[in-house]
Formats: sequence, C-alpha cells, structure tokens
Amino acid sequence: MVSYHGPTASTPAARQMRMLGIEPRVQVVVESFLVVPTLVAGSDRIALLQRRLIDLLPLNVGVRALTPPFDAGPLIEAMWWHPVYDDDPEHIYLRDVLVRAAHQAIGGAAEGV
Repeated sequence: MVSYHGPTASTPAARQMRMLGIEPRVQVVVESFLVVPTLVAGSDRIALLQRRLIDLLPLNVGVRALTPPFDAGPLIEAMWWHPVYDDDPEHIYLRDVLVRAAHQAIGGAAEGV
C-alpha cells in the first residue's frame, strides 16, 4: 500500500527501497497517509507510515508498528508556485497559513517561504 506511486510520484521511503532493490507489490494507492491504517487493519497488507501518525492511532485499531529494516529518510513537504504569485496577497496569505499549520503540527520551527 502506498500513498503515491509511479516514476515521478513517490515518497522518500519508496525511493530508498528502490535503491536497495526492493520493489513492493502495490495493491492499493491512496491520496493521503491518513487513510492507510484503516486499509491495513484486518488485512495481510503492510505500509510505511510516519511514526508521528502511528503514535496517534488508538491502541485497538488492529495495526502493529515495526521499524523498517532500512533508513526510510525524512518526509519533506514543500510548496511551489509561479513567481507571478510571489506578491499576490491571497497567495501570501495561503502560504502563511500553511507554514503556521506545519509549525503547529511539528511543534517546532517550520521553514518560511
């Protein structure tokens, strides 16, 4: 199970697995990591998830967390936009909201835009 899959749509962990010669047999592709636990619970599927997400799951959700046998690397979120929007007030507002949300989610310093 993966959140994004393909030659150009991938996660750092998926790229790391490919570099190690591991090509997972993908059965389900989802758009968000948040739905993965419900699709893994009660099945024989496995998935790579962020530790912070696993720590938020209720104990009785039916998912067991194991450490992967390789360095999965960090998940990095980024924003890109056309330079024409650099000074656009609505775009500035949106970028600020996203940076503040990221800062709140990780409880530390989020890089500015």
